[in-house]
Amino acid sequence: MEGNRLSEVRQITVWVMLWMVSMTLFSLVGFDASGLLPGETVGQWVHFDKTSLWGTGCILLVFFFMTRNRLITLDSVISWTLVVWAGIEAVWGLRQLYGYAVSNHSLYVLTGSFFNPGPYSGYLAMILPVCLHQWLTKRGEILCSDRNDGRRWKKVMDKAGTMVAGGVMLLILCVLPAGMSRSA
Repeated sequence: MEGNRLSEVRQITVWVMLWMVSMTLFSLVGFDASGLLPGETVGQWVHFDKTSLWGTGCILLVFFFMTRNRLITLDSVISWTLVVWAGIEAVWGLRQLYGYAVSNHSLYVLTGSFFNPGPYSGYLAMILPVCLHQWLTKRGEILCSDRNDGRRWKKVMDKAGTMVAGGVMLLILCVLPAGMSRSA
């Protein structure tokens, strides 16, 4: 009983550390230093240094706590992190589109946290299949599961995952045509 509980705590610790590492490393995409001059990138490099050191330490802790029978895999954590950051970028783009946020380029209305709508739209277009995959996977798990199999929490998380992936997919589909990017 105690060993099972310790294994569960270990798996939760691994999941939290992987989530935090991937969120902070992917935050480099969304880092906006609007107070800096256009050619000045020292603030961004300082943030990059701190983030990479912190991420390296967390990855080492994850390998220390990792067990063979994991509840969550690294590819799942990375894909959900990409989905969350794409949702943040899509909301950021909608805010710029409706005038609630300032664009990073004087010629373009919609740039997200990027300096040009081309990479912004390309980023969102690359994440759209990831959202579709997560939505289809979670939807399939909901449809294939028994009603009374005793895993109620897993069903709730599958439904929440379906709603998040579907919502981000709809946000991306709303913002992507407004970017008018030829690359996406």
